[in-house]
Amino acid sequence: MSEYDVVIIGAGHNGLTCAAYLAQSGLKVKVVERQPYVGGTTITQEFHPGFKNSVLSEVVSLLSPAIIKDLDLKSHGMDLIKRESGMLSALPEGRHLIINRNQSDTHTQISKFSTKDADAHIEFERELDELASIFRHLAESRPPNIGGGIMEMWNYFKTGNRLRRLSREHQQKLYDIMTLSLGEYLDNRFESDAVKGYYAGYGLQGNFVHPYAAGSAYNLLHYAFGKIDGQLGTWWQVKGGMGNLAEALKRAAEHEGVEIQTDSPVTEIVLDDTNTGKDQARACGVKLEDGTFIKAKHVTANCTPHILFSKLVDQKALPAGFTLRMEKYNYQSGMLRINVAVKERPVLTSLSGIERPETAMKRSIIFSPSLPYLERAYHEARIRGFSRRPYVCMNIPTLIDDSLAPKDQHVVSISAQHFIRHLPDGLSWDTIKDEAVDAIFEVISDHVPNFRDTILGFEAITPKDLEKQHALTGGDINHGAMSLNQLYASRPAFGYADYRMPVKNLYLCGAGAHPGGG
Repeated sequence: MSEYDVVIIGAGHNGLTCAAYLAQSGLKVKVVERQPYVGGTTITQEFHPGFKNSVLSEVVSLLSPAIIKDLDLKSHGMDLIKRESGMLSALPEGRHLIINRNQSDTHTQISKFSTKDADAHIEFERELDELASIFRHLAESRPPNIGGGIMEMWNYFKTGNRLRRLSREHQQKLYDIMTLSLGEYLDNRFESDAVKGYYAGYGLQGNFVHPYAAGSAYNLLHYAFGKIDGQLGTWWQVKGGMGNLAEALKRAAEHEGVEIQTDSPVTEIVLDDTNTGKDQARACGVKLEDGTFIKAKHVTANCTPHILFSKLVDQKALPAGFTLRMEKYNYQSGMLRINVAVKERPVLTSLSGIERPETAMKRSIIFSPSLPYLERAYHEARIRGFSRRPYVCMNIPTLIDDSLAPKDQHVVSISAQHFIRHLPDGLSWDTIKDEAVDAIFEVISDHVPNFRDTILGFEAITPKDLEKQHALTGGDINHGAMSLNQLYASRPAFGYADYRMPVKNLYLCGAGAHPGGG
């Protein structure tokens, strides 16, 4: 029987990246994937005849420039197209707000709503960039392991010393964004509902939390980390869809000698507790659904912590406190995704009178008019499972890449917030799916009158679908909520933030590990 140095469970983008790096270092690596394809959530599929799209993940920002260079992804077929910076917020009464990286344009845009906010935004943007730079360093470094001995004390010292060197002003800003709610953070800086709604939607995307929940301001930074071209907060689109990123990672891994086996669900991480000399069990390989045993010195998992520790690892091998932590781990990003085929380009009412409205629509279009709007959406979702007036983020990728649809037709991709996986008693996603989709379409139609008439077909992916079809526990696109008690040194638990899990030679490499989703 051939023995591998490492077997990796899951050929999503994190698993493929991990495999390529390990193989580059000279290890013999095998990746096993339950689906017939690689990519996980970074896949491109046809959802309507002649129309294809990135099924779930749709833009690139948090991909480290070092990975692009180290794995030579461009030579393996990844072609990035830069998107228009910032987002367009569609507002009541036929108005809109565009905030982008051009300070002069943004000042003019915000001045339509508040000259005070337009001036305040200059400092706000600078503050976010400064804080994002600090957190990007933390995101790309292994967190210190609480209770991990003298080397971990040194890691704590290095991290603490870096933060200690910040000015008192920056320390205060850092403390504020880590402890304040998103609503408080924005209320302290702006007076306009339009500006606060814009940034609140930005910070809540992929996070099912109340906008006034303590610590939720941090989420503003997570979407400002991107620095592919040296500029923070830039977003890119993969030509041909995100599946081409996955294929580039696959080719990069195979170029380094990685073996990739699809259609191979793992049912068990095989443990050996006979030769450790201690009570701790040791991972020695995986068993596939067809009974095949793949022997390996180390096992790395790219699945959610829930799947890893409730389905693949014998619970008797885990510490009691860790098992309880995993049982209580929160999975809920609150997202519903729709890919729509349309016969003509949707046009926002607020853009109908301007020249070349498609240029403005090459960026994300959000429907998030105010903080009270988002509060109501959250409360309604908590009570009845989804909001009738949800937060919506809409993209038209074919305005940037026309290879995704027939000539002069378009793909509209929608990510909507405030849809929970586990519905109240008496409701199921099988019965309310159409109602939830209609609520999203209604929000869009208020600002795009021709939207419903242009629809040729669509694919809706509910939180239940995310869980059942894509193995995202609780429908959570981040492999676990991005809340402060599940970040940095506590992701997934204190003492295991260094990717080493309680079982010897078992590692976690997916979004369930630091730094989280993205």
